[in-house]
Amino acid sequence: MNKEAIVVILDVSPTMKKALGGADGEENSSRIQVAIDSVKMLIEQKLLYSTNCEMGVVLMGTQKTDNHLADQIGGGQYANVTTFRAIEKLNLDALRSVTEGIACEDRAATKGDMVDGLIVAMDMMARHCGTKKYKRRIFVITDGERETKYDQDDFKTIASSMNETDTRLNVITLDFCEDLDEEDDEEEEPKPKAPNPNETKPQQKNREFLVKLTNKVKGAIFPASVAMQIYQQFKKKEVSARSKFRGNLDLARNLKLAVQIFSRTREETFPTLKKQSLVATESASAKDGLVKLDRSYAEVDDPDQAPVDPEKHTKAFQYGKQLVPVGKENEGVLKYKGGKKDGDEDENATQGGGVGDVQVQGDYERQFKLLGFTDQSKVPRHHFLGGVDIILPVRGAKNERAFAAMVNAMIEGHKVLIAKIIERKNADPKLVVLYPHISKKKPILYMVQLPTAEDLRDYQFPSLVPASEEQRTAARELIKALDLTRADPETGDTEERLKPELTFNPALQYFGQVVTHRIANPPEVAGTELPPLNQAVADYVRPDKELFEEAKDEVSAFEEAFPLQPVNDDENRKRQRVYWRDLIQREEQKNAEEAKQAAEEARVAAMKDKANAENGMLPGGPDQEVKEITSVDPIGDFKKMVNDRKVDRVNDAIVQMAAIIERFVKNSLKGDLYEKAIQCLQELRATCIKEDEGGRYNEFLHRIKKMFMTGTWSDFYQLLCANGKHLSLVTHRETPTSSFVTDEESVKFLQVDQIGAGRVPEVKKPVEDDLMDEIE
Repeated sequence: MNKEAIVVILDVSPTMKKALGGADGEENSSRIQVAIDSVKMLIEQKLLYSTNCEMGVVLMGTQKTDNHLADQIGGGQYANVTTFRAIEKLNLDALRSVTEGIACEDRAATKGDMVDGLIVAMDMMARHCGTKKYKRRIFVITDGERETKYDQDDFKTIASSMNETDTRLNVITLDFCEDLDEEDDEEEEPKPKAPNPNETKPQQKNREFLVKLTNKVKGAIFPASVAMQIYQQFKKKEVSARSKFRGNLDLARNLKLAVQIFSRTREETFPTLKKQSLVATESASAKDGLVKLDRSYAEVDDPDQAPVDPEKHTKAFQYGKQLVPVGKENEGVLKYKGGKKDGDEDENATQGGGVGDVQVQGDYERQFKLLGFTDQSKVPRHHFLGGVDIILPVRGAKNERAFAAMVNAMIEGHKVLIAKIIERKNADPKLVVLYPHISKKKPILYMVQLPTAEDLRDYQFPSLVPASEEQRTAARELIKALDLTRADPETGDTEERLKPELTFNPALQYFGQVVTHRIANPPEVAGTELPPLNQAVADYVRPDKELFEEAKDEVSAFEEAFPLQPVNDDENRKRQRVYWRDLIQREEQKNAEEAKQAAEEARVAAMKDKANAENGMLPGGPDQEVKEITSVDPIGDFKKMVNDRKVDRVNDAIVQMAAIIERFVKNSLKGDLYEKAIQCLQELRATCIKEDEGGRYNEFLHRIKKMFMTGTWSDFYQLLCANGKHLSLVTHRETPTSSFVTDEESVKFLQVDQIGAGRVPEVKKPVEDDLMDEIE
């Protein structure tokens, strides 16, 4: 972000001692106090949100003279103007010096008016900034009680100098210019107004000068009350718009678009807080007391807890539920290596400029490459990762036209672009999706990162208690009643209750509020009590009383539909502090118990295998880990695979159970295995509902219908239709997230056709003695 240079011109004439808005002796704060408070709030905001800000302070109306122009020119020029603080980076000392070191003069100065202060401030700015890129601003805070003497040459010099250096002028007026409309600032030649009887003649002349000047330059006039409101408003951290990627978007072998990428939105985190040593608090530099963290690692089972040499540290990466250690020598081998596609001619290999060339030293360059187009509906929004970037075309007539044509075509076809991007050399590749958009008649693309197949995790959660229809209705009505839009009773227009641009992160805002409070009120002076939460933040953090008053009937209905029961306090015991030695001891005990249990299980399994072998049975037992479903006890094997908490086998279990069901149907003799297939199908349906895999069951049932509705195994399909009430498609009501089938569609799916409608096949009871024949 470009640096910012600010010069504050503060009037310290004796008239600044008057109370703001009244005469001496009233309870209002004095003008000088309001002026100092304005400067203090400006410094506080810059310390928090603009670390690159540099500020200087010029006092006009002082008894002494201390500025560079007066020393250089002499002859009484620019007298009664003092450089209180040169333009330097802001720190706490600057805040304290402004708060404690500025006071009004007892006698009025003969010189040092507003024009002198402006010229001295611009000279400071020119000498400090030079030709460097700075965001330049000048603040003037005055009550206008001292007449400003100037001629047209001085006025033109000031205006032209400000315009040439792109310097903005902000004027904060105390007890004058109160009735100045915002429209007056926008008019190049404001209409003359009748003099304000509450303003003195010098104030009226200064008003005329300031209005004329702010209309010739980039400037504005703010009464003190308005300025204080502006400083008290919430601020956002200023971020410069810098290109994070500038290169080609490769659409095809000979089709490239020159683009540049900027950050659009991202999560704002808390500033990094550093620990400070109390021993070094009296040091002049804050860096002297900075506490540095020294982290060491030790073996878990080492009783001495000796630190492990950093050269012996090995990284481990998570692969599913396992951690895979990868040594430093193999880490580079496993990283992504850029290469050309199969079939691509290595045109640029001889030139050394190919984007997809395999680099000799293992390095790979930046890349932004199209993978394909797809429908917008096929990219779920809950897969978005990180922030949002914006893609703009690099300036150029042909390039911009081609970019606009692609964006418009994507909008017409409701398409998105899937691409791979490597933002910088040797960076990890990212899978991204590009959304088309036209903003202010300018085509752009929004870019969001997508997860790869390995990033997606199918976590298994315990099934929730199904909600009744009454509970669903109560929840639906409550959501409608708590709609964050408000209708105007007169016009009927709706407006948002919480506008995003006015709803700030409450945690970050309160953090800034506490920091500024601590800056102005050190703990040794004001104590350790924190300030109350800002009312503007509290208004949207706490429940909206008006909204909940309107929805009280829906809230009552929801409470009745979902009654709450008290929980025993013993079950909610507070977390106790745990030390490393306790964790190590627990781990050792756990390992010992697991080893003992494993040995006991192995002994019992060996005894069972021996007993089974003596009885002519196959070795193995019910407690063994099941990885494959057999035809002997398919339902039991299926349940064991699904309930395996060590390894996620739900997917394999569903696939194998579907294959077993098909095999039972095809291998049955006169329907002797149909009943067993129906039982397996019933168990498969119940498990798919429990594991939120209703869509997969529905796909399998469609395949069953296609295979067995006609032909040799049509009898099985007739039997399936007879049990259709419990075996039909899983509905959206049963698994809302994985099925979109309605109750009506589920009922109709297994209705028996009229041909053979009344005929249900006779099912032959399976013979238990023949089970061994099915073992493969």
